[in-house]
This record gives sequence, C-alpha cells and structure tokens, in this order.
Amino acid sequence: MKSIISALIFSFITTAAHAGSGTIHFRGSIVEPPCDVRPVDNRRLNVSCFHRGKVVARQVTLHRLNHYAAASDASVAFNVRWLNPQRTRAIVDIKYN
Repeated sequence: MKSIISALIFSFITTAAHAGSGTIHFRGSIVEPPCDVRPVDNRRLNVSCFHRGKVVARQVTLHRLNHYAAASDASVAFNVRWLNPQRTRAIVDIKYN
C-alpha cells in the first residue's frame, strides 16, 4: 500500500513540476489497509483492522467468523467454508465493500 501511495505522490510531483500551471483532477480514493487475519491455532484467528485511526484486534473462533462484525472503517464480511465434516479445516473468504 505504501508503494502505491509513494508512486502516486511521485507521479503527481513529477507531473506538477513539468506542467507549470493548470488544473489537477484527482479521481479515486485513499483507503485504509485491509484487515490482517492470522491463525492462532486450528480453531481461532487474530483479526486486526483499522477503525477510526487505530488498530482494533480481536481473537475470533472460526465457528463465529461468519457472523463477526469487524470494527473497521471499511465494510468487511467473512465467509467460512468447511472442507471436512469434522470442521477442522476451512477456507476463509474476506470481502471488502
């Protein structure tokens, strides 16, 4: 994320230096980085998201992740797909809106 912002700033500065005068139009958005999701063990995850300028970290079980409302500036939805009937292996999808 930092490299993208650095590239945008460099591109902006370079263009501005050569333009002399004129109007600059910026379209798009600057967004917070995505949530950081890391396994604790085979049943729990650490979920860390930016919310109002701070990192909010919570430990969530896989069984509750489908209904977990992450404290985040972005809209985040989690979906757990179990790979076996014993529910010991799963794929976690994270969707940002």
